[in-house]
Amino acid sequence: MFFKHLMLLYRRDVLLYVIFITGAVVLAVEVMAVRILAPFFGNTIFSFSSVVSIILAALSVGYWHGGRLADKHPDKNFFYLLVSLAGSTVIFAHFVSQFILPFLSDFFSISFGPLIATLTLFFIPSYFFGLLSPFVVKLRSLDLAERGIGQVSGEVFFSSTLGSILGSLLSGFVLIPYVGISMSMYAMGVLVVLIGVVGRYNKTPFKRLDIFFYLVVIGALSIPLFDVNEPEVLAGGGEVLFSKDGLYEKVRVVDKIHSSGQPVRLLRQDRSFSSGIQLPTGDLLFPYTLYYKLYNFFHDPATLTHALVLGAGTGTVAKEINQEYPDAVVDVVDIEPILFELSHEYFMVPEDDNIREYVADGRQSLRTNEQQYELIFGDMYSSLYSLPFQVMTKEYCELLYSRLTDGGVYVGNYISSLDTLPPSLLGSIVVTFSEVFDSVYLFAMETPEYSGPQNIVLVATKGTHVPTLTKTALANADDRTIRSFVEYFVELEDVFPTLSPYDVFTDDLAPVEFHSMELLRKANL
Repeated sequence: MFFKHLMLLYRRDVLLYVIFITGAVVLAVEVMAVRILAPFFGNTIFSFSSVVSIILAALSVGYWHGGRLADKHPDKNFFYLLVSLAGSTVIFAHFVSQFILPFLSDFFSISFGPLIATLTLFFIPSYFFGLLSPFVVKLRSLDLAERGIGQVSGEVFFSSTLGSILGSLLSGFVLIPYVGISMSMYAMGVLVVLIGVVGRYNKTPFKRLDIFFYLVVIGALSIPLFDVNEPEVLAGGGEVLFSKDGLYEKVRVVDKIHSSGQPVRLLRQDRSFSSGIQLPTGDLLFPYTLYYKLYNFFHDPATLTHALVLGAGTGTVAKEINQEYPDAVVDVVDIEPILFELSHEYFMVPEDDNIREYVADGRQSLRTNEQQYELIFGDMYSSLYSLPFQVMTKEYCELLYSRLTDGGVYVGNYISSLDTLPPSLLGSIVVTFSEVFDSVYLFAMETPEYSGPQNIVLVATKGTHVPTLTKTALANADDRTIRSFVEYFVELEDVFPTLSPYDVFTDDLAPVEFHSMELLRKANL
Protein backbone atom coordinates (compact mmCIF):
# COMPACT_ATOMS: atom_id res chain seq x y z
CA MET A 1 0.00 0.00 0.00
CA PHE A 2 2.81 2.37 0.94
CA PHE A 3 4.75 1.76 -2.30
CA LYS A 4 1.59 2.07 -4.42
CA HIS A 5 0.86 5.44 -2.83
CA LEU A 6 4.49 6.44 -3.35
CA MET A 7 4.38 5.63 -7.06
CA LEU A 8 1.16 7.64 -7.50
CA LEU A 9 2.66 10.51 -5.56
CA TYR A 10 5.77 10.83 -7.71
CA ARG A 11 3.90 10.18 -10.97
CA ARG A 12 2.07 13.48 -10.80
CA ASP A 13 4.44 15.78 -8.94
CA VAL A 14 7.68 16.86 -10.61
CA LEU A 15 8.66 19.08 -7.66
CA LEU A 16 9.18 15.99 -5.52
CA TYR A 17 11.68 14.69 -8.08
CA VAL A 18 13.52 18.01 -7.95
CA ILE A 19 13.74 17.98 -4.15
CA PHE A 20 14.75 14.30 -4.20
CA ILE A 21 17.68 15.05 -6.53
CA THR A 22 18.79 18.18 -4.67
CA GLY A 23 18.60 16.27 -1.38
CA ALA A 24 20.88 13.64 -2.87
CA VAL A 25 23.34 16.25 -4.08
CA VAL A 26 23.64 18.13 -0.79
CA LEU A 27 24.49 14.94 1.15
CA ALA A 28 26.94 13.81 -1.52
CA VAL A 29 28.62 17.22 -1.29
CA GLU A 30 28.82 16.82 2.49
CA VAL A 31 30.58 13.46 2.19
CA MET A 32 32.92 14.75 -0.51
CA ALA A 33 33.72 17.88 1.47
CA VAL A 34 35.55 15.74 4.02
CA ARG A 35 37.62 14.18 1.23
CA ILE A 36 38.31 17.59 -0.34
CA LEU A 37 39.69 18.88 2.97
CA ALA A 38 41.70 15.73 3.74
CA PRO A 39 44.81 16.48 1.62
CA PHE A 40 45.22 19.75 3.50
CA PHE A 41 43.92 19.14 7.02
CA GLY A 42 43.83 15.36 7.31
CA ASN A 43 41.09 12.86 8.10
CA THR A 44 40.55 14.02 11.67
CA ILE A 45 37.62 14.52 14.01
CA PHE A 46 38.13 18.25 13.47
CA SER A 47 37.40 17.90 9.75
CA PHE A 48 34.34 15.71 10.25
CA SER A 49 32.90 17.95 12.97
CA SER A 50 33.54 21.11 10.96
CA VAL A 51 31.89 19.81 7.79
CA VAL A 52 28.81 18.46 9.56
CA SER A 53 28.30 21.54 11.76
CA ILE A 54 28.83 24.17 9.03
CA ILE A 55 26.62 22.42 6.49
CA LEU A 56 23.85 21.90 9.07
CA ALA A 57 24.13 25.57 10.05
CA ALA A 58 23.90 26.65 6.41
CA LEU A 59 20.91 24.42 5.77
CA SER A 60 19.20 25.83 8.87
CA VAL A 61 19.68 29.40 7.66
CA GLY A 62 18.47 28.35 4.22
CA TYR A 63 15.31 26.73 5.64
CA TRP A 64 14.54 29.86 7.64
CA HIS A 65 15.15 32.29 4.78
CA GLY A 66 13.58 29.99 2.20
CA GLY A 67 10.28 30.03 4.05
CA ARG A 68 10.21 33.82 4.00
CA LEU A 69 11.14 33.99 0.31
CA ALA A 70 8.51 31.42 -0.58
CA ASP A 71 5.80 33.46 1.09
CA LYS A 72 7.01 36.60 -0.67
CA HIS A 73 7.65 35.08 -4.13
CA PRO A 74 5.58 31.87 -4.50
CA ASP A 75 6.62 31.52 -8.12
CA LYS A 76 8.00 28.44 -9.88
CA ASN A 77 10.22 30.48 -12.18
CA PHE A 78 11.89 32.05 -9.14
CA PHE A 79 12.19 28.60 -7.54
CA TYR A 80 14.00 27.18 -10.56
CA LEU A 81 16.33 30.18 -10.57
CA LEU A 82 17.30 29.21 -7.01
CA VAL A 83 17.82 25.61 -8.15
CA SER A 84 20.27 26.72 -10.84
CA LEU A 85 22.03 29.00 -8.37
CA ALA A 86 22.44 26.09 -5.98
CA GLY A 87 24.00 23.94 -8.71
CA SER A 88 26.32 26.74 -9.83
CA THR A 89 27.63 27.25 -6.27
CA VAL A 90 28.64 23.56 -6.12
CA ILE A 91 30.66 23.95 -9.32
CA PHE A 92 32.21 27.21 -8.16
CA ALA A 93 33.05 25.88 -4.67
CA HIS A 94 35.03 22.96 -6.01
CA PHE A 95 36.82 25.08 -8.58
CA VAL A 96 38.00 27.72 -6.08
CA SER A 97 38.89 25.05 -3.47
CA GLN A 98 41.96 24.17 -5.54
CA PHE A 99 43.32 27.69 -4.95
CA ILE A 100 41.95 28.49 -1.48
CA LEU A 101 42.79 25.29 0.38
CA PRO A 102 46.59 25.40 -0.13
CA PHE A 103 46.50 28.99 1.12
CA LEU A 104 44.32 28.22 4.17
CA SER A 105 46.40 25.18 5.14
CA ASP A 106 49.48 27.42 5.39
CA PHE A 107 47.80 29.76 7.87
CA PHE A 108 45.46 27.63 9.97
CA SER A 109 45.98 24.59 12.18
CA ILE A 110 44.41 21.19 11.68
CA SER A 111 41.90 22.06 14.42
CA PHE A 112 40.54 25.42 13.15
CA GLY A 113 41.56 25.15 9.50
CA PRO A 114 38.75 22.74 8.53
CA LEU A 115 36.20 25.03 10.18
CA ILE A 116 37.40 28.08 8.24
CA ALA A 117 37.70 26.12 4.98
CA THR A 118 34.23 24.59 5.27
CA LEU A 119 32.71 27.95 6.09
CA THR A 120 34.46 29.53 3.10
CA LEU A 121 33.66 26.84 0.55
CA PHE A 122 30.49 25.02 1.54
CA PHE A 123 28.31 27.40 3.55
CA ILE A 124 26.86 29.19 0.51
CA PRO A 125 26.09 26.03 -1.54
CA SER A 126 24.40 24.44 1.49
CA TYR A 127 22.46 27.63 2.15
CA PHE A 128 21.05 27.64 -1.38
CA PHE A 129 20.04 24.00 -1.11
CA GLY A 130 18.36 24.83 2.20
CA LEU A 131 16.19 27.42 0.44
CA LEU A 132 14.55 24.80 -1.76
CA SER A 133 12.53 22.61 0.63
CA PRO A 134 10.39 25.44 2.08
CA PHE A 135 9.78 26.67 -1.46
CA VAL A 136 8.50 23.27 -2.56
CA VAL A 137 6.24 23.09 0.50
CA LYS A 138 4.78 26.48 -0.40
CA LEU A 139 4.34 25.74 -4.11
CA ARG A 140 2.75 22.35 -3.50
CA SER A 141 0.42 23.76 -0.85
CA LEU A 142 -0.85 26.25 -3.45
CA ASP A 143 -1.22 23.59 -6.15
CA LEU A 144 -2.77 21.04 -3.79
CA ALA A 145 -5.03 23.18 -1.66
CA GLU A 146 -7.20 20.19 -0.81
CA ARG A 147 -4.34 18.64 1.16
CA GLY A 148 -3.32 19.74 4.59
CA ILE A 149 0.01 21.52 5.08
CA GLY A 150 1.18 18.67 7.29
CA GLN A 151 0.76 16.10 4.52
CA VAL A 152 2.38 18.37 1.93
CA SER A 153 5.41 19.15 4.10
CA GLY A 154 5.74 15.50 5.15
CA GLU A 155 5.92 14.40 1.51
CA VAL A 156 8.53 17.07 0.73
CA PHE A 157 10.82 16.18 3.63
CA PHE A 158 10.33 12.49 2.95
CA SER A 159 11.54 13.01 -0.64
CA SER A 160 14.44 15.21 0.39
CA THR A 161 15.61 12.80 3.09
CA LEU A 162 15.22 9.80 0.78
CA GLY A 163 17.40 11.61 -1.76
CA SER A 164 19.95 12.37 0.96
CA ILE A 165 20.20 8.68 1.80
CA LEU A 166 20.83 7.88 -1.86
CA GLY A 167 23.39 10.69 -2.16
CA SER A 168 25.28 9.47 0.89
CA LEU A 169 25.43 5.91 -0.42
CA LEU A 170 26.30 6.89 -3.99
CA SER A 171 29.14 9.16 -2.91
CA GLY A 172 30.77 6.46 -0.76
CA PHE A 173 30.18 3.41 -2.91
CA VAL A 174 30.24 4.79 -6.46
CA LEU A 175 31.25 8.40 -7.03
CA ILE A 176 34.43 8.72 -4.94
CA PRO A 177 35.99 5.34 -5.78
CA TYR A 178 34.95 5.11 -9.44
CA VAL A 179 34.28 8.63 -10.73
CA GLY A 180 36.51 10.85 -8.63
CA ILE A 181 35.92 14.02 -6.63
CA SER A 182 36.32 16.60 -9.39
CA MET A 183 34.16 14.87 -11.98
CA SER A 184 31.49 14.07 -9.38
CA MET A 185 31.29 17.62 -8.04
CA TYR A 186 31.09 19.12 -11.52
CA ALA A 187 28.58 16.52 -12.73
CA MET A 188 26.29 17.07 -9.74
CA GLY A 189 26.51 20.84 -10.13
CA VAL A 190 25.76 20.70 -13.84
CA LEU A 191 22.83 18.32 -13.22
CA VAL A 192 21.22 20.72 -10.74
CA VAL A 193 21.87 23.73 -13.00
CA LEU A 194 20.19 21.94 -15.93
CA ILE A 195 17.20 20.99 -13.76
CA GLY A 196 16.77 24.70 -13.12
CA VAL A 197 17.05 25.47 -16.84
CA VAL A 198 14.47 22.86 -17.85
CA GLY A 199 12.10 23.85 -15.05
CA ARG A 200 12.31 27.53 -15.89
CA TYR A 201 11.84 27.07 -19.61
CA ASN A 202 8.32 28.21 -20.53
CA LYS A 203 6.44 30.39 -22.99
CA THR A 204 6.09 33.43 -20.78
CA PRO A 205 7.50 36.72 -22.11
CA PHE A 206 11.22 37.32 -21.60
CA LYS A 207 11.88 39.08 -18.29
CA ARG A 208 14.79 41.11 -16.96
CA LEU A 209 15.46 38.37 -14.39
CA ASP A 210 16.10 35.96 -17.24
CA ILE A 211 19.28 37.86 -18.17
CA PHE A 212 20.73 37.15 -14.72
CA PHE A 213 19.48 33.58 -14.88
CA TYR A 214 21.16 32.73 -18.17
CA LEU A 215 24.38 34.48 -17.16
CA VAL A 216 24.47 32.21 -14.10
CA VAL A 217 23.87 29.14 -16.26
CA ILE A 218 26.53 30.03 -18.84
CA GLY A 219 29.07 30.92 -16.14
CA ALA A 220 28.47 27.74 -14.14
CA LEU A 221 28.70 25.45 -17.15
CA SER A 222 31.91 27.17 -18.31
CA ILE A 223 33.87 26.71 -15.07
CA PRO A 224 34.85 23.05 -15.64
CA LEU A 225 36.45 24.07 -18.94
CA PHE A 226 38.99 26.14 -17.00
CA ASP A 227 39.74 23.58 -14.29
CA VAL A 228 43.38 23.57 -13.23
CA ASN A 229 45.57 20.51 -13.35
CA GLU A 230 45.16 19.72 -9.66
CA PRO A 231 47.82 17.01 -9.37
CA GLU A 232 50.49 19.26 -10.88
CA VAL A 233 49.62 22.08 -8.49
CA LEU A 234 49.76 19.84 -5.42
CA ALA A 235 52.79 17.81 -6.45
CA GLY A 236 55.03 20.88 -6.37
CA GLY A 237 56.53 20.46 -9.81
CA GLY A 238 57.24 16.74 -9.93
CA GLU A 239 56.07 14.64 -12.83
CA VAL A 240 52.74 13.10 -11.89
CA LEU A 241 52.58 9.58 -13.28
CA PHE A 242 49.31 8.61 -11.64
CA SER A 243 46.53 10.45 -9.80
CA LYS A 244 43.24 9.07 -8.58
CA ASP A 245 40.82 9.28 -5.69
CA GLY A 246 41.13 6.04 -3.77
CA LEU A 247 38.55 4.71 -1.37
CA TYR A 248 40.17 6.52 1.55
CA GLU A 249 42.54 9.15 0.17
CA LYS A 250 43.86 10.93 -2.89
CA VAL A 251 46.65 8.76 -4.29
CA ARG A 252 49.41 9.99 -6.59
CA VAL A 253 52.65 8.59 -7.95
CA VAL A 254 55.24 11.32 -8.56
CA ASP A 255 58.74 11.30 -10.02
CA LYS A 256 60.94 13.98 -8.49
CA ILE A 257 64.53 14.91 -7.84
CA HIS A 258 65.31 14.31 -4.17
CA SER A 259 67.09 17.00 -2.13
CA SER A 260 70.21 14.81 -2.42
CA GLY A 261 70.05 15.09 -6.22
CA GLN A 262 68.90 11.48 -6.58
CA PRO A 263 65.92 10.82 -8.87
CA VAL A 264 63.16 9.20 -6.85
CA ARG A 265 59.63 7.89 -7.28
CA LEU A 266 57.23 8.76 -4.49
CA LEU A 267 53.80 7.70 -3.32
CA ARG A 268 51.72 10.66 -2.21
CA GLN A 269 48.69 9.95 -0.02
CA ASP A 270 46.60 13.09 0.45
CA ARG A 271 49.05 15.85 1.45
CA SER A 272 52.11 13.76 2.35
CA PHE A 273 54.73 11.72 0.53
CA SER A 274 54.46 8.48 2.48
CA SER A 275 57.02 6.18 0.84
CA GLY A 276 59.14 5.77 -2.26
CA ILE A 277 62.08 4.25 -4.07
CA GLN A 278 65.33 5.40 -5.59
CA LEU A 279 65.56 5.42 -9.36
CA PRO A 280 66.59 3.52 -11.33
CA THR A 281 67.60 0.86 -8.77
CA GLY A 282 64.34 0.53 -6.87
CA ASP A 283 66.20 0.64 -3.53
CA LEU A 284 64.37 1.79 -0.41
CA LEU A 285 64.32 5.56 -0.04
CA PHE A 286 63.26 6.29 3.55
CA PRO A 287 65.60 5.08 6.31
CA TYR A 288 62.85 3.79 8.62
CA THR A 289 61.89 1.14 6.07
CA LEU A 290 65.20 -0.66 6.72
CA TYR A 291 64.47 -1.36 10.37
CA TYR A 292 62.80 -4.68 9.67
CA LYS A 293 66.42 -5.88 9.59
CA LEU A 294 66.49 -5.67 13.39
CA TYR A 295 64.93 -9.12 13.34
CA ASN A 296 68.44 -10.34 12.53
CA PHE A 297 69.72 -8.76 15.75
CA PHE A 298 67.27 -10.70 17.88
CA HIS A 299 67.19 -13.99 15.96
CA ASP A 300 68.87 -16.15 13.36
CA PRO A 301 67.46 -15.01 9.97
CA ALA A 302 66.70 -18.64 9.13
CA THR A 303 64.03 -18.73 11.86
CA LEU A 304 61.77 -16.26 10.05
CA THR A 305 58.95 -18.18 8.41
CA HIS A 306 56.04 -15.70 8.50
CA ALA A 307 56.13 -11.90 8.41
CA LEU A 308 53.27 -9.42 8.36
CA VAL A 309 53.37 -5.91 6.88
CA LEU A 310 50.54 -3.64 8.06
CA GLY A 311 50.25 -0.77 5.61
CA ALA A 312 51.40 -1.64 2.11
CA GLY A 313 52.57 1.80 0.96
CA THR A 314 54.64 1.19 -2.15
CA GLY A 315 54.99 -2.50 -1.29
CA THR A 316 58.76 -2.17 -1.13
CA VAL A 317 59.14 -3.23 2.52
CA ALA A 318 57.39 -6.51 1.69
CA LYS A 319 59.61 -6.84 -1.38
CA GLU A 320 62.79 -6.33 0.69
CA ILE A 321 61.68 -8.82 3.34
CA ASN A 322 60.88 -11.31 0.60
CA GLN A 323 64.34 -10.87 -0.94
CA GLU A 324 66.20 -11.12 2.37
CA TYR A 325 64.18 -14.07 3.66
CA PRO A 326 63.23 -15.94 0.46
CA ASP A 327 61.66 -18.89 2.29
CA ALA A 328 59.41 -16.72 4.46
CA VAL A 329 55.78 -15.98 3.64
CA VAL A 330 55.06 -12.23 3.75
CA ASP A 331 51.45 -11.16 4.29
CA VAL A 332 50.72 -7.55 3.31
CA VAL A 333 47.56 -5.80 4.50
CA ASP A 334 46.24 -2.42 3.41
CA ILE A 335 42.79 -0.90 3.42
CA GLU A 336 43.39 1.02 0.16
CA PRO A 337 42.97 -1.47 -2.74
CA ILE A 338 44.68 0.63 -5.39
CA LEU A 339 48.05 0.53 -3.62
CA PHE A 340 48.67 -3.09 -4.55
CA GLU A 341 48.22 -2.33 -8.26
CA LEU A 342 50.55 0.66 -8.01
CA SER A 343 53.25 -1.34 -6.19
CA HIS A 344 53.55 -3.70 -9.16
CA GLU A 345 53.17 -1.10 -11.91
CA TYR A 346 55.32 1.72 -10.55
CA PHE A 347 57.46 0.46 -7.66
CA MET A 348 59.09 -2.69 -9.02
CA VAL A 349 57.37 -5.11 -6.64
CA PRO A 350 57.37 -8.51 -8.35
CA GLU A 351 54.51 -10.98 -8.38
CA ASP A 352 55.62 -13.69 -5.94
CA ASP A 353 53.73 -16.56 -4.35
CA ASN A 354 55.41 -15.79 -1.04
CA ILE A 355 53.99 -12.24 -1.00
CA ARG A 356 50.30 -12.48 -0.16
CA GLU A 357 48.24 -9.30 -0.49
CA TYR A 358 45.05 -8.64 1.48
CA VAL A 359 42.70 -5.67 1.17
CA ALA A 360 41.53 -5.17 4.74
CA ASP A 361 41.72 -2.90 7.74
CA GLY A 362 44.93 -3.64 9.65
CA ARG A 363 43.27 -4.08 13.02
CA GLN A 364 40.40 -6.13 11.62
CA SER A 365 42.95 -8.36 9.90
CA LEU A 366 44.76 -8.96 13.19
CA ARG A 367 41.47 -9.86 14.84
CA THR A 368 40.30 -12.32 12.20
CA ASN A 369 43.62 -13.83 11.10
CA GLU A 370 44.98 -16.36 13.58
CA GLN A 371 48.35 -16.76 11.86
CA GLN A 372 51.35 -16.33 14.16
CA TYR A 373 54.25 -14.15 12.94
CA GLU A 374 57.88 -13.86 13.97
CA LEU A 375 58.00 -10.31 12.56
CA ILE A 376 55.33 -7.62 12.18
CA PHE A 377 56.15 -4.31 10.44
CA GLY A 378 53.59 -1.53 10.90
CA ASP A 379 53.33 1.71 8.95
CA MET A 380 49.69 2.71 8.83
CA TYR A 381 49.70 6.46 8.74
CA SER A 382 51.56 8.90 6.57
CA SER A 383 51.49 12.18 8.48
CA LEU A 384 50.46 13.97 11.65
CA TYR A 385 47.33 15.07 9.79
CA SER A 386 45.93 11.55 9.47
CA LEU A 387 46.33 9.54 12.67
CA PRO A 388 44.18 6.40 12.94
CA PHE A 389 43.72 6.27 16.70
CA GLN A 390 42.56 2.64 16.58
CA VAL A 391 46.09 1.43 15.81
CA MET A 392 47.65 3.21 18.80
CA THR A 393 45.56 1.90 21.68
CA LYS A 394 46.25 -0.67 24.36
CA GLU A 395 43.70 -3.02 22.83
CA TYR A 396 45.50 -2.82 19.49
CA CYS A 397 48.82 -3.57 21.19
CA GLU A 398 47.24 -6.63 22.79
CA LEU A 399 46.16 -7.82 19.35
CA LEU A 400 49.69 -7.33 18.02
CA TYR A 401 51.13 -9.19 20.98
CA SER A 402 48.74 -12.12 20.49
CA ARG A 403 49.74 -12.50 16.82
CA LEU A 404 53.48 -12.62 17.54
CA THR A 405 55.24 -15.86 18.27
CA ASP A 406 57.21 -16.13 21.51
CA GLY A 407 60.26 -13.95 20.90
CA GLY A 408 58.46 -12.12 18.10
CA VAL A 409 59.45 -8.61 17.01
CA TYR A 410 57.22 -5.65 16.16
CA VAL A 411 58.71 -2.72 14.21
CA GLY A 412 56.47 0.32 13.76
CA ASN A 413 56.91 3.71 12.14
CA TYR A 414 55.40 6.69 13.95
CA ILE A 415 55.57 10.42 13.28
CA SER A 416 56.17 12.30 16.50
CA SER A 417 58.85 14.18 18.42
CA LEU A 418 61.11 13.57 21.39
CA ASP A 419 59.58 16.52 23.22
CA THR A 420 58.62 15.00 26.59
CA LEU A 421 56.51 17.86 27.97
CA PRO A 422 52.99 16.47 28.52
CA PRO A 423 50.83 16.07 26.56
CA SER A 424 53.32 14.10 24.47
CA LEU A 425 52.15 11.95 21.57
CA LEU A 426 55.29 9.83 21.71
CA GLY A 427 55.09 9.55 25.50
CA SER A 428 51.57 8.16 25.23
CA ILE A 429 52.59 5.74 22.45
CA VAL A 430 55.54 4.46 24.52
CA VAL A 431 53.55 4.03 27.73
CA THR A 432 50.74 2.28 25.81
CA PHE A 433 53.13 -0.23 24.22
CA SER A 434 54.97 -0.69 27.51
CA GLU A 435 51.70 -1.74 29.14
CA VAL A 436 51.63 -4.79 26.85
CA PHE A 437 55.08 -5.64 25.45
CA ASP A 438 58.03 -6.95 27.42
CA SER A 439 60.58 -4.55 25.89
CA VAL A 440 60.21 -1.27 23.95
CA TYR A 441 62.96 0.64 22.08
CA LEU A 442 63.07 3.83 20.00
CA PHE A 443 65.08 5.11 17.04
CA ALA A 444 64.93 8.75 15.89
CA MET A 445 65.29 9.03 12.11
CA GLU A 446 66.70 12.58 12.23
CA THR A 447 68.80 12.43 15.39
CA PRO A 448 68.03 11.70 19.05
CA GLU A 449 68.90 15.34 19.77
CA TYR A 450 66.31 16.75 17.34
CA SER A 451 63.15 17.86 19.19
CA GLY A 452 60.91 18.59 16.19
CA PRO A 453 58.55 16.20 14.40
CA GLN A 454 60.31 13.27 12.77
CA ASN A 455 59.88 9.60 11.96
CA ILE A 456 60.28 7.52 15.09
CA VAL A 457 60.79 3.77 14.78
CA LEU A 458 59.37 1.87 17.74
CA VAL A 459 60.61 -1.69 18.29
CA ALA A 460 58.75 -3.95 20.71
CA THR A 461 59.47 -7.58 21.58
CA LYS A 462 57.49 -10.43 23.08
CA GLY A 463 59.10 -12.65 25.69
CA THR A 464 61.83 -12.21 28.30
CA HIS A 465 64.47 -14.39 26.66
CA VAL A 466 64.97 -12.01 23.72
CA PRO A 467 68.37 -10.24 23.61
CA THR A 468 68.43 -6.73 25.04
CA LEU A 469 68.89 -3.93 22.53
CA THR A 470 71.60 -1.48 23.60
CA LYS A 471 74.01 0.91 21.86
CA THR A 472 76.91 -1.40 22.62
CA ALA A 473 75.10 -4.44 21.25
CA LEU A 474 74.15 -2.54 18.08
CA ALA A 475 77.72 -1.34 17.58
CA ASN A 476 78.97 -4.93 17.79
CA ALA A 477 76.35 -6.43 15.45
CA ASP A 478 77.59 -8.51 12.51
CA ASP A 479 75.28 -6.79 10.02
CA ARG A 480 76.69 -3.49 8.75
CA THR A 481 73.22 -1.98 8.28
CA ILE A 482 72.27 -2.83 11.86
CA ARG A 483 75.52 -1.27 13.11
CA SER A 484 74.55 1.96 11.33
CA PHE A 485 71.39 2.18 13.46
CA VAL A 486 73.43 2.97 16.57
CA GLU A 487 73.57 6.72 15.94
CA TYR A 488 69.77 6.88 15.84
CA PHE A 489 69.22 4.83 19.00
CA VAL A 490 67.30 6.65 21.71
CA GLU A 491 68.20 5.96 25.34
CA LEU A 492 64.63 5.55 26.54
CA GLU A 493 65.44 6.04 30.22
CA ASP A 494 67.11 9.39 29.48
CA VAL A 495 64.18 10.72 27.43
CA PHE A 496 61.40 9.21 29.53
CA PRO A 497 62.77 8.62 33.05
CA THR A 498 59.19 7.99 34.13
CA LEU A 499 56.11 7.22 32.06
CA SER A 500 53.54 8.15 34.69
CA PRO A 501 52.76 11.66 33.27
CA TYR A 502 51.55 10.24 29.97
CA ASP A 503 48.11 8.95 28.99
CA VAL A 504 47.62 5.32 28.05
CA PHE A 505 45.60 5.30 24.83
CA THR A 506 42.57 3.01 24.93
CA ASP A 507 39.67 2.38 22.58
CA ASP A 508 37.51 4.32 25.00
CA LEU A 509 39.81 7.35 25.32
CA ALA A 510 42.52 8.13 22.78
CA PRO A 511 42.76 11.91 22.17
CA VAL A 512 45.25 11.38 19.36
CA GLU A 513 44.21 14.47 17.38
CA PHE A 514 44.64 16.64 20.48
CA HIS A 515 48.16 15.30 21.02
CA SER A 516 49.11 15.78 17.36
CA MET A 517 47.67 19.31 17.39
CA GLU A 518 49.81 20.14 20.44
CA LEU A 519 52.86 18.69 18.70
CA LEU A 520 52.25 20.81 15.61
CA ARG A 521 51.63 23.88 17.75
CA LYS A 522 54.91 23.41 19.61
CA ALA A 523 56.72 22.98 16.30
CA ASN A 524 54.94 26.05 14.84
CA LEU A 525 53.68 24.00 11.89
